[in-house]
Amino acid sequence: MVRVGLDVVGGMMGAHLLTATGVILLTVAASRAASALMMDGRMPQVSTVRA
Repeated sequence: MVRVGLDVVGGMMGAHLLTATGVILLTVAASRAASALMMDGRMPQVSTVRA
């Protein structure tokens, strides 16, 4: 949905190359965020012990 909105707004402003690059960067960012969340969920939780 975001991609379609960016394409429409960018097309109206005449920035086709910029919107294409923006969509690619958003896709890469979303992929990295999802990967980081998965890795965070898989890491063992360390409990702190206070003496």
